[in-house]
Formats: sequence, structure tokens, C-alpha cells
Amino acid sequence: MEGDEGRRPLVDSLHRARTVRHRIVEGALMGRVLVVGYGRSGRAAARLHRERRDPRPLAIYDDSQDHLARAKEEGLQAWDGRISEVEQVVWSPGIPLSHPLATGLTAADCEILSEVAFAAPDLPPVVGVTGTNGKSTVTGLLAHLMTSGGAQAVAAGNIGLPVSEVAMLRREERPEVVVLELSSYQLELPLGLSPVGAIITNLAPDHLDRYADVTTYYRTKWRLVEALEPSGLAVLPKDDEAIEGLAAAFIPSARLQRCEARMVEGWPTAESLSSPSGRTNLAQAATMARHLGVGEHEIRQAGQAFDGLPHRRRVVGRYGGRLWINDSKATNVAAVVAALADAEEPVIVLLGGRGKGEDYRPIARAMEGRRAEAICYGEEGPALARATQGTCVDTLVEAVARARQSAPLGATILLAPACASFDQFADYAERGRTFARLAAEGGAE
Repeated sequence: MEGDEGRRPLVDSLHRARTVRHRIVEGALMGRVLVVGYGRSGRAAARLHRERRDPRPLAIYDDSQDHLARAKEEGLQAWDGRISEVEQVVWSPGIPLSHPLATGLTAADCEILSEVAFAAPDLPPVVGVTGTNGKSTVTGLLAHLMTSGGAQAVAAGNIGLPVSEVAMLRREERPEVVVLELSSYQLELPLGLSPVGAIITNLAPDHLDRYADVTTYYRTKWRLVEALEPSGLAVLPKDDEAIEGLAAAFIPSARLQRCEARMVEGWPTAESLSSPSGRTNLAQAATMARHLGVGEHEIRQAGQAFDGLPHRRRVVGRYGGRLWINDSKATNVAAVVAALADAEEPVIVLLGGRGKGEDYRPIARAMEGRRAEAICYGEEGPALARATQGTCVDTLVEAVARARQSAPLGATILLAPACASFDQFADYAERGRTFARLAAEGGAE
């Protein structure tokens, strides 16, 4: 590659770093395989089981009758509840390990695997990406940088493509490296592989409706670094107090490298990476791409051509003399604070949804001294309105209508909900699409 004479070839580098993996030995395990949770990752795991021609019978457990009906339509059996016949379990990340079924399966000495661990024997080398905010962007960006640098890379995991789908790719389609976004839920069980690289974008309180405390949540994220192979690289944000506390107690064989936005100062970048958080994302992805053999020229060129991801501070348009921004993926307080810091004043922020046990006072502090107001809605609307001295309505539709009425010309109307979407929408993407549609109904300029 240009400017990289003497650098070991990228593909050779990745494959020498590949973890020794274990294949399923036909007939070695003859108990039943149980897939718990028949959502996207569970369905992919079931397909992988068939693709492998695994002789063990497969059964499905799900609390949703709709999911069980779909499994039946696809020729699969619902589990009959006999734990004694279960040998191996593929546990979907959306189901907490506090579920009573996990207790019973553990007591019966069943092997409980994450979908990642189940797929691991058939995966190429993996770079894991986790963190509270920015992990999808960094995952997509790193895959983009790798591909631009000549390596066939794919972004998978929490970003949308189930890991088992990658494991099923034919040899000629298989990528040289998988950039795997991992939520804390996906790190609660062992990965079953040793990544060649790890990125933690940042840590801030989140998912406190699932974890006993923020320390437990942070330690779960740190498991990615602990799983690294000995020659791997962990890319971490600089001056992140939570991460420094974890790193201080870690005796690594892998290398730790801190990154910050100023590492890419002066670089021409795409609009999607122009904010301070965007430049930090670029610095982290560029550091890992460089470690894996991508040249500096290719990295800089690719950084100018990254379009970003939907529902992450995306400009919907200028309607009615106001700028409408969709940041539906801002599902925690830290993400909202960052979005407000980047927003042009005056700004009206739409907050609401299903809460996750967070303290909303940092949002109020981020609004202090600025021409900013909040319109709150949904299950968490009253609590958010109390914290921010905002207006409270019932639905996102009403919140958009109120914002349109009250926002002065030139204002920014920012959807940055600080909450999950499940009180009114299937997911954050549906919420974002609804916001964009409602904004556009005001008419383009």
C-alpha cells in the first residue's frame, strides 16, 4: 500500500493473529440444542445450526407466541420444557440472564452460549467494538476504512447483521475481518473467541434498568478487552475516568492505546464526522485500521467519504424555517448532552420514551445558560419534564406539533430522546422515521 513499504501484508497479519478455533465434532454432543429467544439473532443461530448439518435436535423457547408461531412456520419445534434433554443453549442477548429459565438451565449443567460464541468456530478474525455511545458509528466506519484499504471487511453484531449470518457465508464470500459491534448484553456471556483488536468508544451510565449499578455495567463492557488475544490492541478514549479505573486494575498482555479528537485535527472529513464526537470516532477507527495494516493515505481518503449511519444526528431538512435533526439513537443521558453541545441555538429538544433508570439532571445542566427548552413525552415524559422544567405531552406526534408551534424561526428542533423507544415504537429506527415524516409534513423550504 502507498506509504507502507516494509509493512507486513494486511491479510497475512490478520490471519497470523487469528485465534485457534474449535470445530464442532459430529456426534460428540447428542443432547438437544435450545435457542432461547427467536428474534433476529436467535433465528440466525437456528439457521446456522441447520447449515452445519448438526445432528443434534433443535428446539426454540420464546415468551412471545408470535415468535413461536414463526418458528413453527419455519419447521422448528417449540421446546417442551424438559431440561434433562438439553445439552447446549444459545441465549439471545435481549433476554436478561436473571430470567428464571437461566437459573434452571445452569443448575442442570447445560452449556449456555451467546450467539457470538455459537458462531465463533466459523468466523474470520474479529475486531470488537463496544462502549456507551458511538459504537455503531465506529463499527461502520472501521469496516469502511478496512475495505477502502484493501481488506474485505464486514460490520456485524449489534449494528444489525447477526454474527451467525457471517458464519454462514460461503468461503468465497467470507470477509477477511469482521468488525463486531457488541452491546453490554452480548458481553454478559463469554465471547468464545479472542479478538485481534478491541475498541471502547466511551463509558457513561446506561441500562441501569438491567444492571445492579453502573460499576457492573462498566465491568461488563471491559470484558471485551479481557478477551483480547495476547498480541491484540485495545483502543480506548483518553481521559475517560471510568475506563482509567478499569485499566488500572488490568494487567494486560495486549497493548492499550488512548485516542482523542485532536489526533485527526486538520484532516478533511465527511460532514458526518465533523463534530467533536465524530472526530473522536474517526481517531479511534483510524488507530485500529492503522494497527491492522491500512495505510495513512487510504485512511484519510476514506474518512472523507463516510456517510454516517441513520438516526444519529442526521439532518432531516429545513422545514418551516427550522432545522430538524434526527438523533433517535441518543437513548441515554450522555448522548443527549453531546447532541445538545453540537446543536445550534435556539434549540428545542424532544425527550421521552421508556426510561432506563438514569439521572436526568445532566441534561438540565447542559441546557443552562443556553437558549434551549425541552418538550417531553411518553412514559418518562413527566420525569424528564420535572428535571428540565420542560413541557410534557403524551406522544411524539404531539411533541413535534408543539415544537413546530413554539420554535422561533431559525431554531433547531432536535430529537434526542434519552430513552428507549419501546413505549410507542418497535425500535429507535421506527421512532426516527416517524420524526422525519412528521418534520417533512411541515413542508420543505
